Amino acid sequence: MASLIRSSTGIYHSIHKAKVDGKWKNIQRSLHTKDLREAKRKLQSATPLQPLSLKNTLSKLIQDFLANCKLRRSKGTYEIYEYTLGIFLKFVGDKPIQDVTTREIDLFLADQLSRVSDVTANIHQRCLRAFFNRLIAWELLTKNPAKASESIAVSAKPPVYFTEDERDRLLSVIKEKQLHDIVLFAFMTGARLGEVVNLRWEEVNFQSRMVLITSTMYYRVKGGKFRPIPLNDTVLKMLSERKKNGEYVFRGENRFPGYPTWISRQFKFAVLENNFDKRLHFHSCRHSFASWLVKAGVSLYQVQKLLGHSSLRVTQMYAHLEPSNLHNAVNILDSKGAVEKQRAQSSGDNYGPFQESKL
Repeated sequence: MASLIRSSTGIYHSIHKAKVDGKWKNIQRSLHTKDLREAKRKLQSATPLQPLSLKNTLSKLIQDFLANCKLRRSKGTYEIYEYTLGIFLKFVGDKPIQDVTTREIDLFLADQLSRVSDVTANIHQRCLRAFFNRLIAWELLTKNPAKASESIAVSAKPPVYFTEDERDRLLSVIKEKQLHDIVLFAFMTGARLGEVVNLRWEEVNFQSRMVLITSTMYYRVKGGKFRPIPLNDTVLKMLSERKKNGEYVFRGENRFPGYPTWISRQFKFAVLENNFDKRLHFHSCRHSFASWLVKAGVSLYQVQKLLGHSSLRVTQMYAHLEPSNLHNAVNILDSKGAVEKQRAQSSGDNYGPFQESKL
């Protein structure tokens, strides 16, 4: 006998008894409705569940996928997959993997779009596509139900960044030295938070004025590659004045877990407490670094290399900050028009290049 339950999202699910590897278990399925009357109708018309294997259920394969991710992906990427697949499982309910449909994925994404930003929903979609692609590689599926789901259009928005005056003001109000030095390093190098807190003294070369961030068993550099970062005089001076307290530059050996989260929260507190734009967050230091360089005339290609972007396409988000180059381009027309006008006047033609001839 099947029964109904209502999830925290308001969606009704059916609970069925079914044999899984020879044992009776409760199997939950989403009915994709928040209306109780509609849920009861669907429950009555539902077909009984057939015996199934625990090896091929959605929940079991999510566990296998996450175990694989934990070994091959960064902690941050793993947590994104874990969260997305967790709420997806809660939405559709546990079932044989071959029963997951594109329609259910579209309904899940539509539900998410009503709760989160289009950027976050797009991340959910990419996670699901990666999950089902891995199942295809494992020869558990022949097609990816997420691949056919409708793409989510993400509105392009220029990144928010600090002005150089705002940077100086923010640094002046951060009194805790550890946080101050971390923020200064991020502003002056464009390093990601994970790269900053995992920077080791052995990766700092004062002679070559470089740091070479590499992957370790505790941290994986984005893209899996090592990342060289040049240092300016400001950063070199700050690093030379820091006392070596263990292996890491910006944390002692006994720093508590979740240290990056603490930094992000303290940074956000400083932003809000001192009346900066509330959209600014720690990653805005990286956006600011790139924005200042582009506005100073540094090429997008050089900025790409400094940020460690794998593709110039990612760095294009800063292209709008090259106004002088764009003005130089359109000013060519002014120059061309002035030359033509001067030629016309010297030949006795008073009409100019864009006027009609009087016959």
